[in-house]
Amino acid sequence: MKLSEYLRKQHANQQQKKASLEEARGDFLGNIKIGYAGGLGKEFKNDAKHPSAYGTLSIYARRVEYSHPSNSFIIKADAITSIEVGGQELVTSRVTATRLLTLGVFALAAPKKSKVKQANVIIELDEGEQVLFQTTLLSNFDVQRELADAVSHFNRHHATNQRAADSLDPAKEIMRYAILHKHGAITDEEFQAKKEQLLGL
Repeated sequence: MKLSEYLRKQHANQQQKKASLEEARGDFLGNIKIGYAGGLGKEFKNDAKHPSAYGTLSIYARRVEYSHPSNSFIIKADAITSIEVGGQELVTSRVTATRLLTLGVFALAAPKKSKVKQANVIIELDEGEQVLFQTTLLSNFDVQRELADAVSHFNRHHATNQRAADSLDPAKEIMRYAILHKHGAITDEEFQAKKEQLLGL
């Protein structure tokens, strides 16, 4: 086989692989450097504590990819109900109490008056599981800007008020906030205000 023919075949194979990957991914919606904080089980390592160890979260129309030398995974789009971006208040309001204890309250709690940047990305899965990512390299605003198309895409099909309709009953919500309060993730005033809100007082 001539070298030119071999190179043509190699190029054709590469183009075919690229087309297959583009088909599997769909449109590119955004990516950021961020650490995986938990939610998928013990086989995946929490690398959110060390900014130098962050991986890349890439979001496509058909799947989400997290790339890291020791922590790589793919979540297919049909398993995702929503993607949310926010600060510490997002974690305390969206992550279930059980999941928060599993992830470690103190690992997630940022100092109340700290000037350290921190942003969180929560990917909600259709079975109620939550995959959490954190960064201290970017502000909440920066992450929202970078992932605006991705958040819009995934949340378009799943209205944000659906989660409120499916939320736990007030007694269970109060228990969840009581656990957060006990571990110091929220203040006395925040706990009291939430309790009054849930009781309709």
